[in-house]
Amino acid sequence: MGYTTYHLERRASEGGEGVTRDELLSAIRWHPRYRSAWNDDPWAYLRHGLLPPGRTRRLGVLRAGPGGFKAYVGVQHFDPGHWGRPEDGYCRFFLSLWAGGRLRELRTHETMRQALDRLWSFYQAVGEVPPREGLRAAPGG
Repeated sequence: MGYTTYHLERRASEGGEGVTRDELLSAIRWHPRYRSAWNDDPWAYLRHGLLPPGRTRRLGVLRAGPGGFKAYVGVQHFDPGHWGRPEDGYCRFFLSLWAGGRLRELRTHETMRQALDRLWSFYQAVGEVPPREGLRAAPGG
């Protein structure tokens, strides 16, 4: 069971510590096309037809607190041949990080673990979301 706003707010009101990494990550609302078995292989999304060539697909979203903290995780395929360039294409996971209603960072990562590690470190650094505000999964995935 993932953490909900109720669980995190209750824990904070009972004198609990701040949000843990596991709690933060469990609040991500994953799209049905997300496959945890492919966390080390972004190419699997292309091979299995869940990612069209030259496109991106969001796999999850996290919204936390009233301060506008938001993160999108997904997978992208870049095909230089589409632009007439001879380089090989690549697949990567991406992470976009938002705070205060503004995009703060957009990066690609070779594994989902790297993307989620960056999500956690960014969330800790922002420090604008007090535990009693809780986390909520985004409606509708």
